[in-house]
Amino acid sequence: MHNKPRNFLPKKTSKSFYATIHIAGNYNQAENLCRQWVMKGACVQISPCTYVYTGGVEDGMTVRIMQYPRFERPEHEILDMAVELGTFLAQELCQISFSVETPYNTTYYQAEGYEKRS
Repeated sequence: MHNKPRNFLPKKTSKSFYATIHIAGNYNQAENLCRQWVMKGACVQISPCTYVYTGGVEDGMTVRIMQYPRFERPEHEILDMAVELGTFLAQELCQISFSVETPYNTTYYQAEGYEKRS
């Protein structure tokens, strides 16, 4: 029987770290773009969300790259991956900005030559 009870044992623990991309755009398209991007050797978690802000609302998603103990990476590498993926998603989703949130800070990225209107 395939579904017999199993005993799961902890194998490795790493210090928690994540980098979460916040970006607007089409979720289904972003999911397919993430599938392409992870083929280089990565895993992401993607979740749809709605951004509600002064003067508007728009659909988007969060895309998280986390520290995975099985394939541990330095924090700066996870952050670099998030900026790379955020840039790729923004370009392909026709967005001019995205943010990357870590446990330490959040950085807003905006395409050069574009200014958001207040």
